[in-house]
Amino acid sequence: MDGFPNSLTPKLAAAGCRRPEQAASNIGLLASDAASRSSLERILPTLVAALGRLPDPDMALNNLERFAQKVIDRHFLLGLFRDNPRILHLALTIFGSSQFLSDIVVRQPQLFEWLLEPGVLHRPKSKADLAQEARQVVAGAPTLERKWIGLRRYKSQEILRIGLQDLVGRQNLVGITEELSNLADITLGTAYEYCRSELVRRHGSRRLPARRVGAASARS
Repeated sequence: MDGFPNSLTPKLAAAGCRRPEQAASNIGLLASDAASRSSLERILPTLVAALGRLPDPDMALNNLERFAQKVIDRHFLLGLFRDNPRILHLALTIFGSSQFLSDIVVRQPQLFEWLLEPGVLHRPKSKADLAQEARQVVAGAPTLERKWIGLRRYKSQEILRIGLQDLVGRQNLVGITEELSNLADITLGTAYEYCRSELVRRHGSRRLPARRVGAASARS
């Protein structure tokens, strides 16, 4: 592609990019070698067409480049986008619609692969589902530090799932609000339960108070 990536500037401007030169530079940074360049050139028509349907195409390309920098095998990622346009559209939906969700994916790029697993985006999770999963995360961690890290990652994972359901229209506002509320209650409750069990293990029960769900919010 002669003049790549600068030759893309007019097309990116037409797709709605407010800073088409920077957008073209971000696209150029996606290809680190000849093999990646070949895959990138094949997805460019789909990529540019999708940008025009995003709330913020500049943000999408900036976050896509940030994400590509974090993945272990960039050539594999571009090949995945080339062979599965649906996956490219999913990535662009996140990166061009929410900086908050984009930051989660960039910090934890493995979560993008998790989103592609069958069923992750196709059904909401009940409060009981969230509680069971959170307990498993904490129980499976070998150290106190790993338990807190695991619980934080689980919370970020579920916020990403819930937020993406909103972006792709799989949940209405009532359902999204309910899931976020349940997630907040479950993660707080799981943390409390573990802290209490640790105190009992170290010092005995000594009439430790039981957690009253909603008590904190009722006082505020």
